[in-house]
Amino acid sequence: MLDRLYRLDSVVGLQMHIQPDGSLKLSACRIRIKGSALEIEKKWPSLTSVKSLQDELPKGTVLALNISGKGILTKVVEQVSEDTAPDLSAILPGAAAADYYRQDFRSGSRVFVSLSRKKDIEQVIGQLRLGGLKLLSVSLGAFVMDQVLPQLNHYGGPLIFDGHQVMLEGKELWTAYRYEEDQQAATPLKIETEKLDERLLLPYAAAFQLALHDRLSLIGVDIDSIADTRERYLQTKKVKAQGMIILSIFFVLLLANFMIFSQLNSENQQLEEQVRLLQQNSGDVKLQQNKIREQENLLREVGWNGPRLKSGMIDQLCALLPSGVVLNAIEINPVDQKKTRELKSTFFADHQIVVRGNADRVINVNEWLALITTLKWVKKAELETYKVDPENGQGQFQIIINY
Repeated sequence: MLDRLYRLDSVVGLQMHIQPDGSLKLSACRIRIKGSALEIEKKWPSLTSVKSLQDELPKGTVLALNISGKGILTKVVEQVSEDTAPDLSAILPGAAAADYYRQDFRSGSRVFVSLSRKKDIEQVIGQLRLGGLKLLSVSLGAFVMDQVLPQLNHYGGPLIFDGHQVMLEGKELWTAYRYEEDQQAATPLKIETEKLDERLLLPYAAAFQLALHDRLSLIGVDIDSIADTRERYLQTKKVKAQGMIILSIFFVLLLANFMIFSQLNSENQQLEEQVRLLQQNSGDVKLQQNKIREQENLLREVGWNGPRLKSGMIDQLCALLPSGVVLNAIEINPVDQKKTRELKSTFFADHQIVVRGNADRVINVNEWLALITTLKWVKKAELETYKVDPENGQGQFQIIINY
């Protein structure tokens, strides 16, 4: 996966053929890698000038340059050893190596050595750099075609395209190369299944080998400034990719921390709500216990004194209290209003507890009522009233317990 982040996803190949009169014949194409597929995204089979291409491309576009024609000297050398390069003096007697850029292309026992004066190449490089293009490779002649021969619909014999003639032994070994301007391909050429103008073969091959630089040995000229630019560009791309990966990891960790914090915060709020309800119920119980003690004192004042501890009865009732039920009032032996009016004297209901409160659902009250009847000291317990408050949806109930 990291290889996909480090690779060159888009490369423009430019072919520059120098005519005998010094004029330029230019063609270019842009390839793009998407996933595991490579496609030719844009084609320029005939360009009027380098500037016309620069005007169409954004600054920083990665470029692979191929140069052929006038000023490029190519010699074939039979070389048995693969460890040594052909001697320049045998190829171009009297030439100084410091004055030339050199490209060696080995095919079998033959080495095709291409030479070009440094000042000519550097002039072209300077022009491309001034246009803002990122030149990362330079190749000479048609030898870069060797990288794409397996993709080409060529089935033997000389390979001829756009004036270039390549003699092949079998399908891979180069035996000779020459250029004749009027020579053209006898049949339409295809890369895989896509028809391609023969003028675009060299731009495609140059772009292809640069895009797959990590898998192919580059066929080209070793120019220190180009190699340094390529290395810096690839290192910068790696650093950016690694930075993006690190940022993605931090983002995932931050998101995970946020989700965990949100979950813990939600649970903490639920616990706080439960504590608040418990504290509220505890406070209500204490208030009721105080009221009961006052009523017991009052009963003692009127001469009643039962053997059962009323606070213990209240504790047992509260211990059975289910969730969703909140107590508002508990009265033990409350005043019997009817008999009080009839007798014109205070009269208390004997052995009776009246419980009032609120509940989310009547089923919670019925559940509590069923639990109350299991107490040994309870003779009878019934729900006297249950009304729903239309404003808050809470049910208001009253239970009568006889003991």
